[in-house]
Amino acid sequence: DDALVARLLALGVRDASVDDRGANPYHYAARYGSPAMVTALVAAKLGGPAALGDLDDADQTPLTIARATGKPGVADALVAAGAR
Repeated sequence: DDALVARLLALGVRDASVDDRGANPYHYAARYGSPAMVTALVAAKLGGPAALGDLDDADQTPLTIARATGKPGVADALVAAGAR
C-alpha cells in the first residue's frame, strides 16, 4: 500500500486530484484498498483532510463507499483519520 501511494505521488496526484467521476484517492482506497492504504494516504497528506468528506459524482463519500462495500477495517481507518 505504501508503494502504491508512492507511485500516486510520483504520477502527480495531489490535494485536488479527482478523476472524471469526481473520485479522489480516498474513494479508491475505500472501494479497493485496505486500512493500510488509508493510513498511507493520510501520512502522505494526499488529498488533505477535506478530501475524506468529498462527494463523488454518485454523491458518496469515501466512508459511505467503505461501509457499502463491506470494508469495516477501511471504514474504521477513515473514521480514525477524521472522516464523518
